[in-house]
Amino acid sequence: MSERWDAGELDDVVPLLPRVSCPTLVMVGELDFICGPVWNRPIAEGIPGARYVEFDGIGHLPQYEAPERFRTELFTWLEQS
Repeated sequence: MSERWDAGELDDVVPLLPRVSCPTLVMVGELDFICGPVWNRPIAEGIPGARYVEFDGIGHLPQYEAPERFRTELFTWLEQS
């Protein structure tokens, strides 16, 4: 798998990401082939203070594939934000 998503659309938004000023949580499944870590990691890295959570062994729907961990990550982040 490529370390960088190369379809071009991501490059269109990357310059805008530093302007995001609200608390941001990016959660992604490691095995998500639709918009996985290769796509989401640069988004999280581009937003100041964003938190990035990657679910090992999980695909496109971590909220269904790992609901307890998803809820824990979400509620922990909400309490800290």
